[in-house]
Amino acid sequence: MVHIKGTVPYLKTFLRDFRMIDKAFRDFLDEGVIHFEKLRKEYAIMEQLKQLQASCSYEHITPEEKFLGWFRDLKRLSKEAR
Repeated sequence: MVHIKGTVPYLKTFLRDFRMIDKAFRDFLDEGVIHFEKLRKEYAIMEQLKQLQASCSYEHITPEEKFLGWFRDLKRLSKEAR
């Protein structure tokens, strides 16, 4: 599992971890009981996502004027072209 601090990781990283856990562990053990180790690993990934989301401060995002100028100058599609 990847522990990332100070950066915003790609969602792909977490989806890859979920997929690896899903392939490596069965949902149920041979005795027919739920495989709690798999659930613990999935929960750990969800907690990381939750912490990253909580630590984001969207009110401090400042727009880049160069990008805004470029974006505003884009030609809009007509209704027929959509």
